[in-house]
Amino acid sequence: MLNIHVTHHGGTNFCTKIGRHGGVAPDFACLGDRNNVMPDPPPCNKKNDDDLFCNSYSEMNEKKVPWTKIETGPFVAALRPYFHMISWEFSDTGFLHKYGRNLNDPDWTHPNLVSVIITRDPLSRLLSGDGHVLHKYPGYNKKGLSRKKWWDYAAYENDKGTDNFFLRLLVDEDRTNNESKNHIEEGMNRTTDEIMELFPTGITQEHYEHGKSLLDKFTVVLDIACLDEGIEALARLLHINIYQNETTTELMKKKHVHHRETPKERIKYNDVYDYLLAKNRWDIALYEYSKSISLVNCEDLSIVSNQTTTRIR
Repeated sequence: MLNIHVTHHGGTNFCTKIGRHGGVAPDFACLGDRNNVMPDPPPCNKKNDDDLFCNSYSEMNEKKVPWTKIETGPFVAALRPYFHMISWEFSDTGFLHKYGRNLNDPDWTHPNLVSVIITRDPLSRLLSGDGHVLHKYPGYNKKGLSRKKWWDYAAYENDKGTDNFFLRLLVDEDRTNNESKNHIEEGMNRTTDEIMELFPTGITQEHYEHGKSLLDKFTVVLDIACLDEGIEALARLLHINIYQNETTTELMKKKHVHHRETPKERIKYNDVYDYLLAKNRWDIALYEYSKSISLVNCEDLSIVSNQTTTRIR
């Protein structure tokens, strides 16, 4: 099983609750083999320098990520005796550019590969409390940021997390940074359209369609809005007992925390919110599409919950 771990999309939670069961997984978020479970170099019948079965864990899960189509089968076969699940973490498109690979490359249809990706509302993600963002904009996710500083974060300081982050990672589309003075600081008003002209995203419907086609290739799509229910459903499909010990049972009782307030309420400034909606139009559209193919439909769960609450009342 391979989890495409997009930063702040629940990958660590997913690893803890399902990756630790059904077999061995690498330590910390199922990413790095710090415990040296897999031999380095691995045992293999090496015939030449590019033998696909003779790569170390770090080569297969760091330097050669994402795998090419021809690498997928041999790498799965090489890793499976040691791990039942691994993760690839993506926090920037620069990681993909570094090695000249992208998420179109693997053989996602390989019969021995179960690929998982977790999706998230883009505006919820940019409010997730990222360390560097909290340092630059303290209080931004708790209604503690001024309107001027919100505009710095949303547009003027070119933060990657506010610009179609998930879609860009999927389709490997980098950003172009533009410069302009903050209109709040200048005592001006600007419309959403005017700021979109100052900071064009370059993201189009073509990128969106490409993102949809990639999501369709993954074995399982989960929605972070009901991640625990998704984990339970996936565990049933794979015959993994995630309640096999007391520690995990307690972890599953600790449901993934969701804010009761909407992103609009948390952002607080209507002009900032409207701009972020427009800016992330295609990323939001992709998230909405992902709901239709998610293993668990969170909205259905919400309907059942509301009906149950009504009956209890």
